[in-house]
Amino acid sequence: MENTVTKKEIQEFIASNDYYITAKKIMRKFGVSHQKASSNINAFRKKKSSNNSNNENSAKFHNENGNAKQQARMKMIKYIDRSNLRTGKILTLPFSKCIIEKELMYVVGKNNFEFIGYERDKETYWDMMKTILNDKLPIYPVLGDISEEIQTAYEDKYSHLILDYCCQLNTIADDMISLFNGNIMKVGGIALLTLNKRICKVGNADKIYNQMNQLVKRDENELETIHAMKVFFSKVCGFNYSIEEIFEYHDTASMVLIVIKRIR
Repeated sequence: MENTVTKKEIQEFIASNDYYITAKKIMRKFGVSHQKASSNINAFRKKKSSNNSNNENSAKFHNENGNAKQQARMKMIKYIDRSNLRTGKILTLPFSKCIIEKELMYVVGKNNFEFIGYERDKETYWDMMKTILNDKLPIYPVLGDISEEIQTAYEDKYSHLILDYCCQLNTIADDMISLFNGNIMKVGGIALLTLNKRICKVGNADKIYNQMNQLVKRDENELETIHAMKVFFSKVCGFNYSIEEIFEYHDTASMVLIVIKRIR
């Protein structure tokens, strides 16, 4: 029997984490069937498409600009450039323009790394393919949900991770547990995570709050939110990782760059 959950709760969860929502993630969070999860996603997409058609300024997922966004990118490059791992594979979310990947290649070297780039939106995927082909980038493109790779990758598979999610922590919490428990990143590797600073409390997301010792109140005080993220990642990472920095910036919303290094 499915858990008692309202359509409003599911729709709010989808709206808060639109770009990286999948039926499987809704099923895990709310304990509903695949049919119910998919129907809610379809309903949300249909409503969003209808709203967008009446707004010429509306656009799907664009996160390449914003105050301090470039500063966040430079921090990402700095951490990888100063690490001991300057070769190997990097798991990444390049988006259509592959901006951070190209900037990293310029600093570290174009042939140092092989990038495995995931994209789940078909239109964005083909735009990404054009960028890769036009600029002759060493990026192997994959059309699909990066969650599947994170949860099945073998230990020490990647040198670094550049995961420009821009969604809320609730959406990818299970992936983070798999990522760090599975040690898919080599010792000395850097995990770079960008997340929406807001943490939405809906549905089974309550369990995330419990893991954070309920440090986030309903008014979502900013200092408490950042502290809650630190507590969450500290618990998930254990003694094998070090939280190097949490950098706050703004693009289309208040964001955080979380830098985590594998130390053992």
